[in-house]
This record gives sequence, C-alpha cells and structure tokens, in this order.
Amino acid sequence: MSRGRAGAIRPGAINRACAVNRPGAIGGNRHAARARGGDITKAEYIERAVERAKRAAEKRFDKLDANHDGVLSADERGAARAARAQRKSSSQ
Repeated sequence: MSRGRAGAIRPGAINRACAVNRPGAIGGNRHAARARGGDITKAEYIERAVERAKRAAEKRFDKLDANHDGVLSADERGAARAARAQRKSSSQ
C-alpha cells in the first residue's frame, strides 16, 4: 500500500490492494468481459443461468399472482392455463 506524509495511507491505495483478490474490481466488470466472448468457467456459467432462471420465474410468478398476495392459488393457476390455451388457439 502507498503511504503519504506521516505514514498515512493515500486515498485509493486500499481499493487497489483489495482488487488483487478480486479480478475485475478496478477497470471493469468480470461478467461484462465474459459477455463479450471471454472465457467462462462451468461454475460461472451455471451461476449466471440460475440467476436468469430465478429472475424469469419471479417475473412469471408476479404476473400469475392476480391478487398479489404472494400465493398462487389453484384458481390463479387455472386462469393462467386457460389464458395460455386461449392465446395458443387464437394464434393458429
């Protein structure tokens, strides 16, 4: 770490020191680099897929939960199935 006058740590020195243990912490985002075609580990791939699936499931749940009580009732699930069937039959 860099020290200024009287042994004080200069601003930014701690951030640079911490970045050694966190690749991509300074100067960019690891995930952004990977999204542009960089290498990705199996664990990172799975983690990203799980996060995308979780966001999609939460969005679907919120859409299906008509009364927004945090519970999908049998009636709400049935209404969703009926709406899906209606959309499917009208698109053919």
